[in-house]
Amino acid sequence: MVAQVEPVFSFSVGAVLGRSFGIWFRNFIPFSLMSIIVTSPSFILAMATQPDLGSQSPAAGGGAVATFATIFVDLVVNALLVGALAYGTFQDLRGNRASIGEIVAHGFSVVPVVVGVALLVGLITFLGIIALVIPGIIAAVVLWVAVPVATVERPGVIASLSRSSELTRGHRWPCLGAIILITVVQFSVAALAGGAYALLAADTTILFTGTGYLFFEYILAAVITVFGSVAAAVAYHDLRSVKEGIGVNEIAAVFD
Repeated sequence: MVAQVEPVFSFSVGAVLGRSFGIWFRNFIPFSLMSIIVTSPSFILAMATQPDLGSQSPAAGGGAVATFATIFVDLVVNALLVGALAYGTFQDLRGNRASIGEIVAHGFSVVPVVVGVALLVGLITFLGIIALVIPGIIAAVVLWVAVPVATVERPGVIASLSRSSELTRGHRWPCLGAIILITVVQFSVAALAGGAYALLAADTTILFTGTGYLFFEYILAAVITVFGSVAAAVAYHDLRSVKEGIGVNEIAAVFD
């Protein structure tokens, strides 16, 4: 059994990333398998509705309906995944191990509100980046833990955004540092995996344009997405622990 995390008295980038790596490595196989399975509808739909994605043709891809359908399915399956990973992360922090079935079941229970929160967070951040870049970065930091809030506290869509703003207030510089380092880790893993794939591939034409490479990209994205979701859940735990003086058992009691 993994040792339970004690209450946190200061919020730091190192602590968040250290525990996130630990949880990721301890649960690498079950979390990765779950991510691949849960997000598989997105890949299947994309290949079914846009069969020429692997083609070199500039006209490759489906129409607007197929594109919007894929985006909608992406939102739903990612909401399911994030909700499931938040539950799995908190169980690990408590020193417990949950089955993939339990984790996915809890993910299903929060899909509607998490879809709404993820959509708003993405839209606000996107508009901020289009405006002047900096507002988008600020929005990403302020709303970083909105999805874990929606998953654990379930206060509703708008209230989840407000709650994230409240929790990150006073700790936004370390939150920014953590987000930057998480992004660096994800890009580094993707680059290393892509390089390894390139070395192992015999036919570079198939490598960069074929369905095989698209499948590789899907698997890779499913695996590295896990780390970002785990880190957001850990950051949410630490922020609540610092601000409210409570431990993981009190925070995760909603799952019991």
